[in-house]
Amino acid sequence: MKRALSLRTVAKGAGAVVLGLIALDLIATVATLAIGAQWLRR
Repeated sequence: MKRALSLRTVAKGAGAVVLGLIALDLIATVATLAIGAQWLRR
């Protein structure tokens, strides 16, 4: 039973990390697009 609980905790942690990475990737993409749009306008 204890092993299953620890596995669930690890899975939750991994899920949070993946969500965080996806969020960072989206932010980086938006920032890149914003910078690119400003650079192209010149």
